[in-house]
Amino acid sequence: MSIEPRVRPLGGLPAIGLADTAWIVLGVTLLAGFLCGERGVMFEPGPGDLGGLPPLEKAPLFVRVLPDGTLQLGGRPSCLDDLVARARSESGPGREAVIVLQVADDAAYEQVVALLDALRLPERWTGARPPIVSLPTHQQIAEYARAYGSDPFEAAAGPP
Repeated sequence: MSIEPRVRPLGGLPAIGLADTAWIVLGVTLLAGFLCGERGVMFEPGPGDLGGLPPLEKAPLFVRVLPDGTLQLGGRPSCLDDLVARARSESGPGREAVIVLQVADDAAYEQVVALLDALRLPERWTGARPPIVSLPTHQQIAEYARAYGSDPFEAAAGPP
């Protein structure tokens, strides 16, 4: 019984079958997925969430996220608990509060995502409807400021 050597193409490299190639691709893909981990964020707006800015009639809460992650509500320093309390007071039966975020260009991505997650936690909103959170572009904010007549993020926050 003679064993015949594998046929070598002209380049001198051994031929690899299609099944071997598929296993190699699968292994590299799994290894890359394991080493890279999750890096992206998937934000799926709810059925009532707005893509841009709400109409002025909805009287949204204007929140600025500063580069260090602190919040300003209506131009005044604020925190997440104050924002939630204010949003609860703005919401009513069949009506949810509207929060518009203006994020500084150099604000940390993780802080913004943590804020969005914290605002959507159901346990913060027992007995009230979760707010609609809008994260507009710079151009949308500029257009909104023109329609509003001034910078809405600097306007007085009103009574707490």
